[in-house]
Amino acid sequence: MITIPVQICGDHWLNPQQVHELLKQSHDQVIMDMGSEGASMTALGIADMIDRYYRPDNVWVQHWPNTVDPVKYQRYEQHFYGHHFYSHFFWMAERYWHHRPLPCIHEHRFGLFLGRRTLPRLRVLHDMMTNHRGCTMFSMMTASNLPDAVGVDLEQLEEWTLGSDFEHWMQDPGIASVDGHQVRDQYLPEHNTNLSLLQHYHRFDIEIVCEAYSRGPCFFPTEKTVRPLLFCKPMLVYGPRHFLHNLRSQGFRTWHSVWDESYDELEGLPRWQAMGEQIDLLAARTDFLQLLTEISDILTQSTTSPRNRP
Repeated sequence: MITIPVQICGDHWLNPQQVHELLKQSHDQVIMDMGSEGASMTALGIADMIDRYYRPDNVWVQHWPNTVDPVKYQRYEQHFYGHHFYSHFFWMAERYWHHRPLPCIHEHRFGLFLGRRTLPRLRVLHDMMTNHRGCTMFSMMTASNLPDAVGVDLEQLEEWTLGSDFEHWMQDPGIASVDGHQVRDQYLPEHNTNLSLLQHYHRFDIEIVCEAYSRGPCFFPTEKTVRPLLFCKPMLVYGPRHFLHNLRSQGFRTWHSVWDESYDELEGLPRWQAMGEQIDLLAARTDFLQLLTEISDILTQSTTSPRNRP
């Protein structure tokens, strides 16, 4: 048996050649170590490569927080509560449970905390800065996970770009962390980003979440989703198709009674464009405080950690 590390950066597979060479070797069984990344093995072509050399019952997958990808490999070292799989970011976030946000002062209508730079996130940032800069709180890491930095052909993602001006802008969009320091991993105790961002949660009303994985069948809520769930912020989520559906399957309520969530049937740029239509409508509403009352009723019934659900 051999263990093969699979390196993934967002929706990009970084070491296909190394994995291919190891799979070609003759072994009775193989363990694919996904490094706790929740990307789709189907969408990234990892499953196709494995199936060329091994039957599914001879393949084990570890450290892979994605149970909606329709592969038949055996799994272990997953996080379960009862019969439910859940992201390890839920239990990691429980350390913040005793912290409560201040009453909202409605300084900004939207909050957009992007983390590492990826091309879709930069497009979201560009559009929000262009259309809603005056009512949005921004934050972004200085570190980059841009496709050209990790060996991915930009032409594969050209639908996200807006021409040469955008490609120049995305190198330096001029947005730093909201609290003035470089954002690091959210769970390093010496530099805790979540607690830092949570100090600003009373300043905005709705969070625009851009998840790490958005291609193909995957569902892996990271701290970007868990944080607003834990601290009672409604959100629109740029992620994979059926992300909200899968979130509801874990017992959470979402906001389809307040705004149109049909964007959850889409992925990629069409998903963001459909989200943008809802953001435009929310930004234009004159009865926004009344809307927040409806949202509050949903939040108080939906913010329960999977570990605490019966």
